Amino acid sequence: MLVSGKPTLARPLSRLDRAMKWSWRHRRSVAAGLTLLAMAVIGLFITTLQFGRQKMRAEKNVVRADRYLNDARQMLDRLACSSRSGWREVPGAEDVRRELLQKPARTTSTLSRKRATIRLCGGDLAVAYGKLAGLLSEAGSYDEGLSAQRKCAELFRQLAAEKPTNFDYQKGLALSQNNLALFARAAGTDRGR
Repeated sequence: MLVSGKPTLARPLSRLDRAMKWSWRHRRSVAAGLTLLAMAVIGLFITTLQFGRQKMRAEKNVVRADRYLNDARQMLDRLACSSRSGWREVPGAEDVRRELLQKPARTTSTLSRKRATIRLCGGDLAVAYGKLAGLLSEAGSYDEGLSAQRKCAELFRQLAAEKPTNFDYQKGLALSQNNLALFARAAGTDRGR
């Protein structure tokens, strides 16, 4: 047909044209769907932000726990060096030495009360207890040294039970049990076990 003397250009509707017509006829459904999609995107964005914050907080806590552990290790190592450097010969130094040894005992005890510390760095904490036991034994506090060595052995026992394939935990358990027997003998008792 000719309209005004010009041919009519007819073509089938494209997919885009069909989609536009359908969306116009179903405006409410389209609006509800777009609203749901927008809410889902916003929810995903907020969840991702919260996850990122929690991850950063957890990483900061791990760094803080490592710092505390390193501080405790350094303190024990300094005390070990200073206790071997001849404090026994200094008159009146025994009380000072005993007081210095009590501080790492309290610090190690505080660290061990926190479950997260045992999970994150249980092997290092057990080693710290073993070092503390040696220091206390050198100071003549055999009962306190024996108690610290028992805690060392108990921590290694827990760690070896949780991860039986970890050779370091098995070795630490064996060494701590051997040291426990030596401490019990030095303390003059058979209370090691």
